[in-house]
Amino acid sequence: MPSIVEKILENMRNKGRHNRQEKPKWRPIANFESYMRMKKLVDEKMAEVSSDPDAMREYNRINQERITKLQESVPVRTPPPPNPVKFKYTDDFDRVKVDLSVSKSGKVRVKLVQPFVYLHENYWSKGQCPPLKEYIVNLKYAGYPQESLERFMKIHLDREKRRPEMEEFINKKFGSSSKIPRVSSLANKKNNNH
Repeated sequence: MPSIVEKILENMRNKGRHNRQEKPKWRPIANFESYMRMKKLVDEKMAEVSSDPDAMREYNRINQERITKLQESVPVRTPPPPNPVKFKYTDDFDRVKVDLSVSKSGKVRVKLVQPFVYLHENYWSKGQCPPLKEYIVNLKYAGYPQESLERFMKIHLDREKRRPEMEEFINKKFGSSSKIPRVSSLANKKNNNH
């Protein structure tokens, strides 16, 4: 029994030689009716300019029947359904935290807080990251566990440690960042057109 390497070498030596002809696989034709209409027009033009038009027409008719039979025999594969969207809606944005407090005089104060709506309106919609303290406080309002809050703090502190290195890299690749206006400075300027 020849090894895999011997088979590969044999195939390389016989490349281009037709020792065994493999039957080509039929691939269904998209928009088959339009294809056949155009093929019949082209075949007729070829028959008109050939030396024996009747023989050419007969050959084209047989070929067209063969193509039609192949098209009907091979099922057209429908494409697989698209992958589901990775984002799944959670009710985090809709969450409302209710804080009740009673003063010494007996007044009840109700404080309604939507932590993610607050962060979005004040920071994310303007292209800014919220300060760490505000971010953590609002995550706590939203009901995140202590482990998650600690993980967010660790990520933020690691990012702050790498900030000078990243700024140096950006300045090296794109030039000094002092020439480029920051998003925060653009958001704070008032548009004179309105």
